[in-house]
Amino acid sequence: VLVGYDGSAPGDQALRLVTGLAWPAASECRIIVGSGTPFATYAPGMVADAGTLHTIYDAQQEDAERLATAASRRVDRPGLAATWEVGFGRPANTILDVADRFDPDLLVVGGRGLGPLTSALLGSVSEELVDHAPCPVLVARGSELRRVVLAEDGSPDALAAGTLLLRWPIFGASRIRVISVSEVPALPDLPTKTAAIEGHRVAQEAFATTDELARTTTDRLVRAGLHADTSVRQGDPAAEILAAAGDWSADLIIIGTRGQTGLTRLLHGSVARKVLEHAHCSVLVER
Repeated sequence: VLVGYDGSAPGDQALRLVTGLAWPAASECRIIVGSGTPFATYAPGMVADAGTLHTIYDAQQEDAERLATAASRRVDRPGLAATWEVGFGRPANTILDVADRFDPDLLVVGGRGLGPLTSALLGSVSEELVDHAPCPVLVARGSELRRVVLAEDGSPDALAAGTLLLRWPIFGASRIRVISVSEVPALPDLPTKTAAIEGHRVAQEAFATTDELARTTTDRLVRAGLHADTSVRQGDPAAEILAAAGDWSADLIIIGTRGQTGLTRLLHGSVARKVLEHAHCSVLVER
């Protein structure tokens, strides 16, 4: 597990989440803290000599090392070894560079960063990580995974997201709700009465297909010993996923980055991004 940490409240939340989960024996948590750049401390047009820059760099490095050391002590326990390192440069680049070397199964960042050591800033950084990380990305906005929403649309990414629930023991005690959203495609111009009849038929068929998909996934999770149920909704995918998570007070939404087209389309780029940006709970994005 790789954790981008910056000492902010959301960063602490991500750390508490990682610390409290049931990881497999002999797991490792690598904590990466960014030390920033001394050039950011100067106003435009100001020039610093090499000695001053070196002093600033050393101070930032020491602060980041203290932060990383304290964080690793909080995480370290039997079965979960904690290591740390300090990176220098853009937050997203720093985290991705470490991810390429560390080869994590999961990357965890806080929901919003704070201050010059920011390494988990929601927005461009988290989106960049979701787009380019070599593993699933968990944006933490809570410290528990008691209630988990799985967004299911039948796509390969959704299947991979469901497989995480089956493979990872951190979800063994979670309650899972499989959410599928039925969308009705626009119909060609037809007489009003004909359009109403055709629209009703298409909506029924789309809902039945979506319902079967959700139930199939739920049955797969239940057969594996997980506690899971189903919720099928109709409307805009992102809005319905967010509403379902809010209505159920979910702790986590698991979602793929891309879905299918047609009646069963749930995720198509912007949907996953909208969920990531607007969810009040944690979001795990499977690429």
